[in-house]
Amino acid sequence: MKTNKAIKRKLFFLLPALTLLFCLNSEAQLQSSAPIGVTPPSSIVPQAQLVTLDSLGNIKGSVSIALDFPVFNNTGDPDMDAMNYNGNKRDWVIKHPADYQAFVNEEFYYIEIHQADFTAMRSVQQTAILQDSNLYHIIP
Repeated sequence: MKTNKAIKRKLFFLLPALTLLFCLNSEAQLQSSAPIGVTPPSSIVPQAQLVTLDSLGNIKGSVSIALDFPVFNNTGDPDMDAMNYNGNKRDWVIKHPADYQAFVNEEFYYIEIHQADFTAMRSVQQTAILQDSNLYHIIP
């Protein structure tokens, strides 16, 4: 009988520690479960569509681009606005070189953004996007 009490007492103290170790190990496995070079789902950036056009305005195709692209925010200070935009653009190009290449390779295009993604954007981005309805199309 004493043996059972001793075992129960040890289990009582060991169980929380074992549970914590199990949880930590499980989380580490989840974080490392993505293959090398694959972005874990929690860090995937929402996508927009870069719709490419021919010179007559007909749709040629589309490609997904990261929705965190920079927008020009006109605050009334042209020098500061240009500096901010160019810095944001540089950072975006470094982070998304293939997306930038999609822009560079096309002369005529517009960008489709789903309403839900647009709503989740910062107000500065929303304002800039709404000011250029030729370039940005908000879709349901």
